[in-house]
Amino acid sequence: MQKSIDLQGVSVTYRVRKSSRARRMKATVYPGGELMVTLPPFCFEHSIEHFLNAHSGWILDKIRRLSLVPISRLSTSKTVYKKNKEKARKLVHEKLELWNAHYAFTYGRVSIRNSKGRWGSCSAEGNLNFSFNLVFLPEHLVDYLIVHELCHLRELNHSPRFWALVSLCVPDYRKRRMELKSWR
Repeated sequence: MQKSIDLQGVSVTYRVRKSSRARRMKATVYPGGELMVTLPPFCFEHSIEHFLNAHSGWILDKIRRLSLVPISRLSTSKTVYKKNKEKARKLVHEKLELWNAHYAFTYGRVSIRNSKGRWGSCSAEGNLNFSFNLVFLPEHLVDYLIVHELCHLRELNHSPRFWALVSLCVPDYRKRRMELKSWR
């Protein structure tokens, strides 16, 4: 169900998603400017308005920037997912082989998912997951994503040691990371 709120004189519509796994309230702005508020089990809906007002500057800036991004640029459509899943799988495996030649890490299963909020993830068991949407990214950003998840096999965090590992193959990772944010 959509709700709306006035943030700094701008009427903003948002949806609420309750998550038993969330640890804190979170606002996410998707391409096209859609705002989603994730609510953990211990928070109540009446606290959303205060939360959104407290983060209104960031939210409005993100909505303005991502409203300019065509929704078709990234998709969660099942049809688009089915059409591009194998293309993404092939690309991911090629890039994993290329970049893991440097790191020589051992990983488990590689999955291609239709995820809305993440480009990739690495589980504690060493399984790698990637969004099929990476087929729409420029190659240098795909390389960054692959290296990023590979480095999580050694450091399952974002510590200085993790970023040092990433910088071995992607010295300009900060720039690429910022560029990648404009795609979400």
